Amino acid sequence: MIVLVTGATGFIGRTLAARLAADGHSLRALSRHRNPQVTQARLPPDCRAFTWPEGGAVPAEALDGAEAVIHLAGESIGTWPWTAERKRRAFESRVNGTRALVAAMGRMGKRPRVFVSASAIGYYGDGGDRLLDEDASAGDDFLARTCAAWEAETFKAEALGVRAVAVRTGLVLGRGGALAKLAPAFRLGGGSIMGTGRQWWSWIHVEDAAGIFAHALTAQGLRGPVNGAGPNPARQRAFADALARAVHRPRLWKVPAFLLRLGLGEMAGTLLEGQRASGAKLEASGYLFRYPELAAALEAALARA
Repeated sequence: MIVLVTGATGFIGRTLAARLAADGHSLRALSRHRNPQVTQARLPPDCRAFTWPEGGAVPAEALDGAEAVIHLAGESIGTWPWTAERKRRAFESRVNGTRALVAAMGRMGKRPRVFVSASAIGYYGDGGDRLLDEDASAGDDFLARTCAAWEAETFKAEALGVRAVAVRTGLVLGRGGALAKLAPAFRLGGGSIMGTGRQWWSWIHVEDAAGIFAHALTAQGLRGPVNGAGPNPARQRAFADALARAVHRPRLWKVPAFLLRLGLGEMAGTLLEGQRASGAKLEASGYLFRYPELAAALEAALARA
């Protein structure tokens, strides 16, 4: 299959590109880097890179003949502080970028068969102890509103006759992402419970995150939103204890919620609030997790890093 990938040199994108190439797909990459040779050097051999100027139209030649599109590109939401400008860029890069891709598909004589876009379980806001399937309502904080607007653009592809899937990823464990920020503190003995520690963290190993996007290309019955999280979410306290064991250090500390909110502001909600996401829809589609258990996923992620 000819697959166009945006964000192919990012955290999940690098693993996904290698997976798709190994599976025999023909890859193309859309990058905002002005020099496609730089992008090319970070991609598997034979993957052709195209430049996608920020705010510009999708190059028609990148889509020409593509049978599938996977959309991962977007400004990082993990950079502190969450200024109004950073929030604006995070929102617009996801919503406007998705809108541009769908519009470009609409201009094609022969359209891709499937469009798979990233989203996040932040869609649900703070879910408390509820087990959240894909029919659960959206939250009303910044991340939830961003995900809802992002998915609304994604599913406009259905009107073009393109099967559309939005993968609501959880906390991705691998080289980069949140673990790159958490693990150094834990290795120094600074691992901690955050707030009550009872909030649910739905996690997934990066190999499984990439595997879900690859699976969505060929799982014909899979469409609409799908939770991209492992089958065994953990409370933050349990996650912290598991990470401490993985780096062979004690977990000694507890950081009160008010200190996190004082230091991180609105961004503290990503740590203090949680989602207990159900993976039933994904498993019913035939996906088999490589890392269903947290301890093994952390061990593999830390070795990978």
